[in-house]
Amino acid sequence: MKRNSTLSLRKPEITNLARGLGFNKARVDKCFGNFKSVLEKYKFIPDQIFNLDETGITTVLSSPKVVAPKGKKQIGLVASAERGELVTYVEIIGATGNALSPVYIFPRVRNIEDYLEDGPALSSAFEKKSGWMTGELFVKTLEHIVKHTRCNNENKILLPIDNHKSHTTLAAIPFARENRIVLLSFPPHTSHKLQPLDVEVFGPFKGKCAVSLNDWMSSNPGRTITVKHVPKLTKKPFLEAFSPRNITSSFEKPGIWPLNSLAFNDEDFDATLVYHKQSTAKPANAQVIRKMIIRWRNEDESEMLDLNNNEETNVVSKSSTMLSPESVRPLPKVKKQKKALRRPKANQGKSRVYTSTPEKRRLEEIEEEKMAKQKKKAEKQKEKLKKPSQVNVSPSEWFNKNEKN
Repeated sequence: MKRNSTLSLRKPEITNLARGLGFNKARVDKCFGNFKSVLEKYKFIPDQIFNLDETGITTVLSSPKVVAPKGKKQIGLVASAERGELVTYVEIIGATGNALSPVYIFPRVRNIEDYLEDGPALSSAFEKKSGWMTGELFVKTLEHIVKHTRCNNENKILLPIDNHKSHTTLAAIPFARENRIVLLSFPPHTSHKLQPLDVEVFGPFKGKCAVSLNDWMSSNPGRTITVKHVPKLTKKPFLEAFSPRNITSSFEKPGIWPLNSLAFNDEDFDATLVYHKQSTAKPANAQVIRKMIIRWRNEDESEMLDLNNNEETNVVSKSSTMLSPESVRPLPKVKKQKKALRRPKANQGKSRVYTSTPEKRRLEEIEEEKMAKQKKKAEKQKEKLKKPSQVNVSPSEWFNKNEKN
């Protein structure tokens, strides 16, 4: 490392396998194709393009960095609990740099109206025992968007979202169509690269939330943070992280707006190389490599003795024996999976325009098939209940019963 000043020790950023392999060129090209067709059809302008996404805010976040004297072995920090409660934080941002008021989903069933008193202005709060987004709550979130954007027949909006099942229910699609909201989904496992909120905004926001929660704990010794404190403690991070500069950059970096189909180069898809067709090249063993080295040495000696030889022939002969690193040690490849483990091609996830008529019909067909299976299963259970149950009879009872007969 000392001799190579251009090298440095870096900690890689972890990406799970599904995201690494899901972000491939075919899916990304399909997504940009859908974006282009929607923009050309509806003539959207920047202030009509938004992005919605959820993230989790817990009452116990990772500790931020603090200033400490050198040589200090250990630094402590008090937290509210070992594991915190989850509050789902929903945000909507626009391509012009504006951010709508957030939506909070609390793990409660009643009395959540007072939680927003010190939170961001015009925020909305919904209750769900699990604290997670559902199809019913997504419709309410769309109502929140309609209220703030005032979308109608003359003012349609484009809302790119991820492929979560709560976003694609038969209750949400008709509501979006009625209020002129075009729902366009990103391909599965690509939000870390394509979704503006994940690309540029949620990272700084989470870091500032950790500082805000830590400051509150330092200012209120002996007290713990609960879910009712989350809106108040996320207000300042919301105002600082959701700045026009961060938001416009989050749309520009993945090529969402301005539309840039060349935002990603071939290096961004390197993780998918393990799924390419397996190479026929076999690793060269030590004996083959040793013979190659001896041959190269003999060629060098012959070049020194015979200076009148043609230089081009030497270059050609030498290049013909060169070995690439991949030929010595090929990249590992994923073994071919059984067909039974694969999803049907029609059900594989991809970028879709969910408010289009064909997609609406497809979702209705899927729902009908699901209801038919549930009905068939319920009928089978009823038939089982109608059958007489087999009760164990003791030998004496069986003998007395047969004597009477």
